Amino acid sequence: FFSMLHGCHGHSLFLWAWCLRRCRWAASYSTYPRNVLSALHDAAAADRPRELHARLQRLGNRGVDLSNLIWNILEDVKHSTRYSVDVYNVLLEHCTDLRTADHLQSCMKEDDCGPGNAKTLSLLYGLAGRGGDWPTAQKLQRMFEKHGVLPDEAFAATQIDVYSALQHYDKVASVEKKMTQALGSVQPEVMNALLNCYAKQRKAQDMHDRWHQMKAAGVKANADTYQTLICGYAKGQQMRRVQGVWDLMEQGEFKPSLGVFDALINAYGGANQLQKIADIFAVMKKHSVPAAVSTFNTLLTVYGKVNDVKRMEELQLEMKKRGIVFNARTYRALIDAYARVGEFEKVQEVRQAMRTANVVADASIFAALIN
Repeated sequence: FFSMLHGCHGHSLFLWAWCLRRCRWAASYSTYPRNVLSALHDAAAADRPRELHARLQRLGNRGVDLSNLIWNILEDVKHSTRYSVDVYNVLLEHCTDLRTADHLQSCMKEDDCGPGNAKTLSLLYGLAGRGGDWPTAQKLQRMFEKHGVLPDEAFAATQIDVYSALQHYDKVASVEKKMTQALGSVQPEVMNALLNCYAKQRKAQDMHDRWHQMKAAGVKANADTYQTLICGYAKGQQMRRVQGVWDLMEQGEFKPSLGVFDALINAYGGANQLQKIADIFAVMKKHSVPAAVSTFNTLLTVYGKVNDVKRMEELQLEMKKRGIVFNARTYRALIDAYARVGEFEKVQEVRQAMRTANVVADASIFAALIN
């Protein structure tokens, strides 16, 4: 699909599609247990997108590479079964690489539900744009509009995310200007994207002011809003306001999510308030929110920065005990920590563990090794 956008035509497009179908690229794409694939396929085939989303979410929290998993679903168990647009959107939502997204679009076309709907457009546009492929993101929007699929109101959130990732802040300002003309009707997702843009720029005060302006206009917040606020306040070293969000959570103002707790751990860890982390775990248990791979990765990074290798090794054992899969971020945290204390033999052990687990090193891993 993306190849077609870049001008691939005729037999070359057919050959590319055939290669996608037949070549597994097995070096980086492992096979998953049949019962896991079958359970996901059953939910997809029965058109139960919510169940499918919940199952994928749980697997993702355990550290499973969902893009690889989705590829295996399409190749090993889908066969001639038709999936709905809503099911494909769930799969796209959990997809993180363009190759799998390309394959999903090919399957959508085969199932006569391509190119999709407004949500499909938003997901693909975001995937291409956040990945730095701005021309493809623009072509996608034009192609969908040509097929009569127009962006919905939530598309503004994706636009802000993409513009922010590409540092096109003038375009963010343009979207924000339109928002200010009708603040009361702004969707939470759009507000969260704008707040996140301010947070990434470390403009904590601007983020805070915009949040209160939207709140006064009646925009409803959700857990993602508070997660963004925590991250923004922490980057601006406004720990008093981070504590204020925690207090709101304790007072029952909102139902906390895993992302909120991860943000709190990262905030207090970055401020070297490690005692607070134990309190956060107690609150997580109180709200029945299990720690995920993202939680452990944050903890490994925090303890690595203070050279607490012993605590990091305890966390690794806990991850294995819970069946949580190490991912690239896990290994990066370990490499950084062991290198910081001069245990370079451990760094080599981590590299070997990555190879054994078929975890492909990304740019951050190579940067850590170079450092």
